[in-house]
Amino acid sequence: MAYISLNNGYTYGIRTLANRPTTGLSAGETFFCTDNNRVMTYDGTFWVCDDFVVMVNRSGVTLNQWDLVIVQQGGTSTEISCVRTTTSGNPLVVGVVVYQALNGANCVIAVKGNYRVAVASATSLGADLTTSATSGSAQTNAGIFSKGVFGFATSSTAGAGQVDCIIMARKELI
Repeated sequence: MAYISLNNGYTYGIRTLANRPTTGLSAGETFFCTDNNRVMTYDGTFWVCDDFVVMVNRSGVTLNQWDLVIVQQGGTSTEISCVRTTTSGNPLVVGVVVYQALNGANCVIAVKGNYRVAVASATSLGADLTTSATSGSAQTNAGIFSKGVFGFATSSTAGAGQVDCIIMARKELI
């Protein structure tokens, strides 16, 4: 249920990313997301916060939530887009997909903060993470990809799946 908050627009209270409102929304509406401890604001298309950037998905396939993506030049000389990679330790990693995005559609990507990421294999708590040879997935860094590390696991998994991670903000791509 929405309620009005002292001329600050509508708010939807405390929610998880999965149970965010999805219909009947107006730009500027908000909720506090317990998954990432951020105030999320509806921009007219997506729920966003300062951890996110919006890029065009040019991967040729649908990007799934928590896929790991890299940056590349898009469909025009001025467009910067995101794609999956199969290069282990790719230094062009930009972040993880927050909401599923069709090919050619805008894609919301978490570039910093506490989020989940798909992993290709067993991952230990505290492991530093890089891109893997499995498209859209991260892997534990073997100590050889210093420029490709994008974050650290804050949970673990015994095999392929998802882990929580802290994504490190990057000033620039190398």
